[in-house]
Amino acid sequence: MNDTIELCREISDSADIGKLVLARLIRSSRDASFRSVMADMFAGYHAILTEAKQIISAFDAADGGASMAQKQPILLGLRLNAAIDSSPSHLADMLIQGCTMSLINVARAQNEYTRADERAVSLAKRIRKADEENIRQLLKFV
Repeated sequence: MNDTIELCREISDSADIGKLVLARLIRSSRDASFRSVMADMFAGYHAILTEAKQIISAFDAADGGASMAQKQPILLGLRLNAAIDSSPSHLADMLIQGCTMSLINVARAQNEYTRADERAVSLAKRIRKADEENIRQLLKFV
């Protein structure tokens, strides 16, 4: 097992799920300022996902992002929650929970894969910083 690949896979999974959720919510939100914040988040996750995949491919390893087994429960919960309440406040709350999960998962991976190279560690720091900033932005809508 290569720590760099494994750390980047966790980063890739988090960014991939973030993009998936944001893509769905951007289409369904009617609040322009909230959509703008989500679009910025989407772009950030896209850049991180692209870089994680580049690092992984440099090792000739495969990465398809998050699996359908990871995505399906999230999408089901998203649909149900959005059907109950699609207000920016509720959607922001859901996104904050997702960002928090990403922070935890990436921190756990950093603690587990301590021999990852500097590029992977730097990317892990970048996604954690992005998630923290996303939470700060989203709190304005709660």
